[in-house]
This record gives sequence, structure tokens and C-alpha cells, in this order.
Amino acid sequence: MPPTASRSRMGVLPLFALFSSALAQSIPGASYFTGGGVPGSGAYQLVDDYQPSVFFSKFNYYNSYDPTYGHVQYVNETVANRNGYTTTDDDSITISVDTTNKWPRGGPGRPAVRLISDNTYTHGLFILDLNHMPFGCGTWPAFWLLGPDWPRNGEIDIIEGVHTSTTNTISMHTDSNCTIAGSGQTGLFTSSNCDHAANDNSGCGGVANNTATPNNYGKALSDNNGGVYITEWTSAYVRVWFFPRNNIPSSVTSGSPNITQFGLPMANFQGSCNIDSHFANHSIIINTDFCGAWAGFTYSNYKECPLTTGLNGYDSCVDYVGNNPQAFLDAYWEINSLKVYQLPVNVDSSTVRTSTAPLTSSSPISASNSIINPGMACIELCDGVDGCSGVSHLGGNGAGTCVLKTGTGDLVYDGHTFAAVAISGRSSGSSTTLSTTSTGSISSTPPKTATLRPTAQPSTCPEANNAVYVDENVINYNVYCSADTEIGSFNSTDIHGGGFTACFTICDVTPDCVGFTFVGASSGTCYFKNQFGGTLSAPSNFVVAFLAQGQTSGSSSLAPKTSSVHDLHFNTQ
Repeated sequence: MPPTASRSRMGVLPLFALFSSALAQSIPGASYFTGGGVPGSGAYQLVDDYQPSVFFSKFNYYNSYDPTYGHVQYVNETVANRNGYTTTDDDSITISVDTTNKWPRGGPGRPAVRLISDNTYTHGLFILDLNHMPFGCGTWPAFWLLGPDWPRNGEIDIIEGVHTSTTNTISMHTDSNCTIAGSGQTGLFTSSNCDHAANDNSGCGGVANNTATPNNYGKALSDNNGGVYITEWTSAYVRVWFFPRNNIPSSVTSGSPNITQFGLPMANFQGSCNIDSHFANHSIIINTDFCGAWAGFTYSNYKECPLTTGLNGYDSCVDYVGNNPQAFLDAYWEINSLKVYQLPVNVDSSTVRTSTAPLTSSSPISASNSIINPGMACIELCDGVDGCSGVSHLGGNGAGTCVLKTGTGDLVYDGHTFAAVAISGRSSGSSTTLSTTSTGSISSTPPKTATLRPTAQPSTCPEANNAVYVDENVINYNVYCSADTEIGSFNSTDIHGGGFTACFTICDVTPDCVGFTFVGASSGTCYFKNQFGGTLSAPSNFVVAFLAQGQTSGSSSLAPKTSSVHDLHFNTQ
């Protein structure tokens, strides 16, 4: 699963300096748990327990766009509770989807739930006990771990698959220089390179071996009353085991997990990869998606999944999901428990690193195991540095980097960065207009080049295909109908009416935006791009647009006509 922005919440105005602040991944009252990373250095100790009575209170309900283009609408906590999508009994919790209404192609997708843990972790033993998981044509469920500033802090996909598969896919995604050997495991090894930029972001890892570990996914897992997935994350490796209900190690059921009982793992992520430099500060995510970038484009490969006459596999998937609510009665998670254990740590490794310039002489800022807001420590650091007028903290609830800013600019919600700008008692070091980007850096935003706007031009597909469109800010874009691009999105926004042409003016005022993919009809979602790339064939409801030659990136000098930049929800794929 690709990453996504966590819900943004407002921070507390500190007394030592007058700053306005914006919180993204850091959740007030949440904890960051950093455990020991040396395998065998002691017994695993329970540090966090998601028992049914408190399970949902320890997650936030993500309810923005789907970064993988699925036919889904993730709902907030109120909607989920009112419709019974999240329920609790004495022994388990259930996470389900809408099984009542039709949501046809071209409109909003089927309502579902995507949970992101408030607490975050570096290292640990993650034990998920489940009775049932979603399965069926059109489904794409996942249980995974994700760090901030993707892919810099990594992604670990523990349970993932599509449609009627009976075989689990286990993978990791990182930035460059992380490869694994694929040895010492029972699973079938498929890819060694974890770099998100290689092999279309397929990551490293493989699939379960149904002979060695039967009933590990989907209907087979659910019909067998589930079992336990265990993920061990150390400084040396990441390993995943699955134990069916009738073969769970006694040390797990007794609450004192002993790795020596577990045998060979299903997946062993170990090789030429510095685990600690690629994985940190992970949230736990549980979600059910439909169609989208994986399930949509593989739908026609599953012969039991019906195709719509005259439509390709992707659109057939959306039609099936949209028009058959009763087909998703099995698209639910039933979870008995989720527990996180960690090894003892003798040295506090959760320190906030400082930027290399101009703060090379600054001392590290210490942080405890339970951190509510380490970004406030960056504000204190900024207070003591001449010329500092703003700061970003990269790292969510724990270890991260203080990046100091000069100049002036607006806060932009980017989904993973704590940011603050001075609102009094500071003098600006620059007159340049500045904005915080999704990686927490500062970018200058010169205006785009304008030309005369034609009085009439194609504004619908396929008439606009391969045409130059001049928007209302008189900015030129090349348009490609029935197309997508391999370039990932750095933010997005939903639009209601106007089709793909509504995306142009939003891109105009979004710093670093050079184009977008629009998915929808009259209403839909604009997925914005911060770099140019080639186009790929896609369903008819996809449109790609890039700035024409000679145009430059988004300008803060242009007033938005349809949306405020602050309303955009960022991701980092």
C-alpha cells in the first residue's frame, strides 16, 4: 500500500514564543515507542495493547482521498459508527464496509474504513490475532506499518492481497540502497530490491507458500477461524510469521512471546539493507480498498470475477464493486487482539537530530519514550538561532530532523510534518515568498508564464486529447485523455463539478505543481504532480495534464478560484 497523509490537528501555542503551528502525523496525547534493536538482547515486554474495549480509541479514521485511485470513500468515525462499519463486542472488533447501497462508476466509491494508529513505533514485535479478513472480487485489504516522509522511513506490508487470492503478499518499500537476499524463509521470494523507484514500486519480498503455511490469506484464512500474524522488526532484519488457529505457539498465548519457538518465518527481510536507516517511527494501518492501482488493473486475471461487456478489467471492477453491495458481506476484518512488544533498550535512541546547516554545532535534543510533540523542541531551537523565522520537524511523534527556515510563508498541511512560522517578535531574513513542501524544505515559487486565453477550446475528453488547454489564469497545459502517469502524487483535492478543468486553477496556486491526473467525471479527484513524466494508457475517466513547455511551477501570487491550498491533503508517494 502506498502511503497517505494522517489527519491534521492543531497544536498548542507555546508560551516561550508566539508561533502558529500545524500538526500532521503527531497526535496530541499519543506516544512514540522506541525499543531495543539488538536481536536476542532480552525478553520481549508488552508496551501497547489494542484490546477490544479500547481498540478504536487508539486509532484515527482517515477520511480523505484514496492515493491508489480505488473505488472507495473512506469515512470518518461518526459515519463508521452510525452505519455499523466499526463495532466492538467483549472478545473482538469488526471493521466492515457498506453492504446496502449502490455506488456506480463515475461517482463516489463504496464506503469503507481506513484506520491509522495514534501511537508510533521503532522496532518491536507486532502480534495480530484475527478470525476473519476481507476477501472477494474487487477487494484490496491490507494490514501494514508506515513511517513518515515516505519512502524515507519505510513501509512494511504484512497482510495484503486482492480479489479471491488465497496467498498473502508480504513486501517492504524504501528509498534507495536497500536489498534483501530472500533466504531463511518458507515463503516464495520474488523481488530483492526494496527501492520504491525500481520495478514500478513493487518493493522487495514475496508471497506465502501455501504448502508450508496453508490458510494464510482471504477465504481460506477466514474459513479456518484465522490465526496469528507476527512481525519482528529489529536493527538486523524484519521477519513475518503466520500461525493458524490450531498451531499458535504457547508463548504467544501466554503473553510471553519467545522467538525461538517460531521456526522459519514466512518472510525474512535481511541482506544489504541498513534497517535502522530505512525504517523508523511507524504507524499501524488497517484498511479495505476496492479496485484501484493493484486490484483494478489485475481484475481481469481472476476468472471468477465477472467482466462487464464492452468494458476493460479496471472499469469492470468498478462496475462490480459499485453495483453489487451484497457481494461484500465477507469484506470485513474480525480482530481479537493486537499487541506490540519491544526489547529492552539501555541507551535512549529517540533523539531529535538537528539539521546539518547552519546548526552543525548544536546539541541533539533529547526526547523520551513517550513523546507528545517533539516539534516543540524544534521551536525552542529556532528561538535561539538568529534569523530563524520558521521550522519543520520531520519524524512524526519521535526521532526526526529540525529544519530551520528563513523568510516568510504560509503553513501547508502536508500529512507528515510539524511546521511552525513566527507570528511576532521575528524579523524576516528574506523577502522571497516561501512555502513548506511535502518534504519539509523551502521552495521559491516564481509566477508561471502567461499567454492569451482562447475564446473557445475543448474542455471535455476525448476532444481535448493532445490539445493545449489555456486555463482562466492564462496558463498553458498539455492534456492527455484516457491516460495516467507513472509519477506519484504529492497532494490531491476532491472537486465537485467542472470535470478535469477544475484541477487547473488549483494546480496554478499549489507550490511545485507541474501537472495532475484527474480521476472522475463531472466530480472526481485531482492528483497533483511535482515532476514531469510519461503517460500510460488508462480508463476513460482518467485525464493527465502537464504544464506546457516554458511554464514554471505553482505560484503563490495567483489567487485560487476554486480551492484554498490549505484545504489540500498531501501524500508523499
